[in-house]
Amino acid sequence: MNQTELVDKYSELAGKKKRILDEIEREMNKLKEEIVNYAKENDVKIMFGSNKNLYVNILKNFKFPPKSSEQRNILESLLKELNRWGEISTLDTFALNKIVLNEKWPVDVLERVKEFGRFEEISRLSLRDKQEVVVRGFG
Repeated sequence: MNQTELVDKYSELAGKKKRILDEIEREMNKLKEEIVNYAKENDVKIMFGSNKNLYVNILKNFKFPPKSSEQRNILESLLKELNRWGEISTLDTFALNKIVLNEKWPVDVLERVKEFGRFEEISRLSLRDKQEVVVRGFG
């Protein structure tokens, strides 16, 4: 296959995959809602199928304000003021990765931090719609 055929085939399959996965996701979400309702109404935690058992766990979650919101900043300040920040704060490896890759800290600090990780290569393919290129003259 030539370059155009390779890209076109990849694009075709990626689109097909997305459509199929979206449809499956919609069906599963609808079914999940029915399953949870059945489990609640019948007070069951295990449902039995022909070949599989389905374990239903219904958990309560407490939702906090999103990152970078004013409410989140106020909450973080409150936790620090109450001396509770150390109990819930964690290392943000995504932020640390950006610091290492962009060499934002002094070399001696970066070298010590790098001892705990390794560089790796990640391959990603990204399809985009073609944009019409407009060439304009100067003048």
